[in-house]
Amino acid sequence: MNAIVDISIVIPVFNSEKAIPELISRINQVVDQISNSYEILLVDDFSLDNSWEILKELQDKNDNISIFRLSKNYGQHNATICGIKHAIGNVIITMDDDLEHLPESIPTIYKYFIDQQYDILYACPNKRQKNFFRNFLGNFWNYLLKLSNKGISDASSFRIIKRSLAENVALHQEPFVYIEAIVLWYTNNIGQITIPFGKRKHGASNYTVSQLYNLNHDLGMHYNTHVLKFLRNFGITVFLCSFILIIYFLLKKIYGSPVPGYTSLIIVALFSTGSILWGLGYLGSYIGKMFRVLNKEPQFHINEKKTKEFQK
Repeated sequence: MNAIVDISIVIPVFNSEKAIPELISRINQVVDQISNSYEILLVDDFSLDNSWEILKELQDKNDNISIFRLSKNYGQHNATICGIKHAIGNVIITMDDDLEHLPESIPTIYKYFIDQQYDILYACPNKRQKNFFRNFLGNFWNYLLKLSNKGISDASSFRIIKRSLAENVALHQEPFVYIEAIVLWYTNNIGQITIPFGKRKHGASNYTVSQLYNLNHDLGMHYNTHVLKFLRNFGITVFLCSFILIIYFLLKKIYGSPVPGYTSLIIVALFSTGSILWGLGYLGSYIGKMFRVLNKEPQFHINEKKTKEFQK
């Protein structure tokens, strides 16, 4: 689809009934300064509060807002992809719903994006507000992704994406989505800009430590085969070590000084069994993901939507 407006702003929404009205008001104030041709797409990821009713009220009052209600909670990246697939802007801006991403920064990052002619630009915080453990987990995983060439060293969900790249990202149909990994399949023309971030005004982060771990776990499995390669190399190492131990114990027995007791055998048996079970668990996870893909598990399903006339 050809672009119809200059800018599309995609915002996944989850349990943000208190923040959304202020966010939309501030977006309208600042984006009007750079373009009078823009749209806002709000994707409700099956919120448990009154967010959907708030979105419907906002859509009734603003002719540039389209809203989508997913049938269940699919996750932030899936909800973002839903918005990208329905966006009609020449560039697509994605941002969070909690007011940490300041709408007042949009003109700055938009100008920088246009001037530098990036395919995608990440607006990163000059100081992260999250706790130490969450920062450590995110930074460590981003570092591993950079080393494996499967991610971007410093990224955030505050992005500006060129339409041609967004269309390629939107082509992916698999149920497991991580936008930063997909981006690197299509471009290296990636920019970053450091800007101040705000503080969450209402509630706590929707990402728990457990959810962050699961996201990173799925990312590591779905977008590369490093775990399988590690298990292969680990298995070879265990086999070689076991072979050396077998020769060692045989020589000790032949020369009349066998190793007393079964401690060493028990240790080797437990270590080998644990390694095998660990490897089988990961292989099972890979097979399970293949099963879900082959059965065409949906990336998202829209239960209800209200869009502008030219999007219907």
